[in-house]
Amino acid sequence: MKQCIVLSDGWILKDCNTGKEYTVPRMPMQVHSILREHGVISDNYIYGDTSDCRWVQEHEWLYTTVFDCEDTDKPAYLSINGLDTFADVYLNGELIGSHEDFYLSARFDVTGKLKKRNTLSIFFHSVPKILKECEARNPNPDRIKPYRMIRKNFHDFTTYLGAKPDLMRVGVYTDVVLVLVDTVVIKDFSIDYVLNDSLTSAEVSVKIETTADSHLKIPPVEQFYDAFDFDSMIYRFGAAASAYLRESVEMFRRGKPVWDANGPRRCNGHLVWKLNTTRPHIYSSIIDYYLEPGMPYYALKRAYEPVLVSFEISDRVYAWIVNDSAKTVKGNLTIQLFNIFINKVEKEFTVPLRVIPGQSQLICNLDEFGQFLRNRLIVGKLTGEDGNIVSTVCIFADIERHLSFPEAVVSLSIEGDELVVETDYFARCVELTGENDGDPFGFYFSDNYFDLLPGEKKRVKIKTKHKEGIITAKAHYSKSKAVISYKAEN
Repeated sequence: MKQCIVLSDGWILKDCNTGKEYTVPRMPMQVHSILREHGVISDNYIYGDTSDCRWVQEHEWLYTTVFDCEDTDKPAYLSINGLDTFADVYLNGELIGSHEDFYLSARFDVTGKLKKRNTLSIFFHSVPKILKECEARNPNPDRIKPYRMIRKNFHDFTTYLGAKPDLMRVGVYTDVVLVLVDTVVIKDFSIDYVLNDSLTSAEVSVKIETTADSHLKIPPVEQFYDAFDFDSMIYRFGAAASAYLRESVEMFRRGKPVWDANGPRRCNGHLVWKLNTTRPHIYSSIIDYYLEPGMPYYALKRAYEPVLVSFEISDRVYAWIVNDSAKTVKGNLTIQLFNIFINKVEKEFTVPLRVIPGQSQLICNLDEFGQFLRNRLIVGKLTGEDGNIVSTVCIFADIERHLSFPEAVVSLSIEGDELVVETDYFARCVELTGENDGDPFGFYFSDNYFDLLPGEKKRVKIKTKHKEGIITAKAHYSKSKAVISYKAEN
């Protein structure tokens, strides 16, 4: 197992050009946001005017924090999945590694380098300075733009598809995590095969990467538990891709920040990448190589529901309703704090609402709950004027690798062409699968990989090319499975 320590406290930001220092209000946080909170720059850049903050990208910046570690003898590494962009990382004054790719995560082996008290520093180089160095060694400046020689977000440059404004962000944009390792874990793997001429057999080779350094491309993969077998690896990548797509789509659909909740929606559309894949693998596509929907498909389907209940977690937890249907939504939003281990709603309140078509509306925050444990399930139930439930959404305020889940016993029944799924305890990521005489392909469901609350009846349409078969349901963190025979009525 691993112990993950999020280094989120006590950070100081230093402007290396002036020597000025600023406390970091919270981590992760990029330089522009830190300076804005200290009143050094205005928020004009949010609206496209960067005239008073372009100097930021010309300077060099240093993040520093001090942290304690008791288990100094364990194998350990630092995991930072969001460095923008050219950074040197120091532990106790020693350079432990550098990073120069916006799109890849960074891992630094610190085994044997930890002390009881440690100082961690992250030094960010000036991107314009790097660009000038690229220009100096570029033999074809008219053919190759300097910014194409570095792996940084293209949206930071005015020459990328006419993108504005000129704002080169810099800093840390995901958690800095110290990982202490007890056992060897699977971090990545690849499968190669060679078919014989008759296509009747194949030689298969599997390459497994363990706790050695690697780069994982799914942005929030570090939020989920490490994999110890192929099934948990598939879940880890699928859940990470699903979380990333869901959070992105919900943010775009809300279309405005909390501080301008009464303003207009600013998003006129977005592109989801990517629909399907040209080769078998376990991440980055919504539909797999065999044209079967994966976990991200169902996450997107829920995120694109015409009437959406969306929780936003920032300085507070906020509840939004997005109405992209043709009718005005009238009813009530009930928000609950649910203890998943004792099957009990600990607190709840209800807010009446009316949201017209085409609107995104901030309904409330969760301040009424006061302080609460981050392992409590936050449930939002939208009911219409007739009392029927329009939408149910549940989230945790914490990341999944910090949580534990009860052993949920899932049950199945069939009513017509619908599968009815129930559970005795909260069931995380219920997966539905089917097979007919050894064939696992061709079973489709109207919903899958969903969370399920006790007392709810989840009705799922069965869509399959098979006339009969066996359907199985299992919550990811539970050992028990529910199995039922299926036979089409016609």
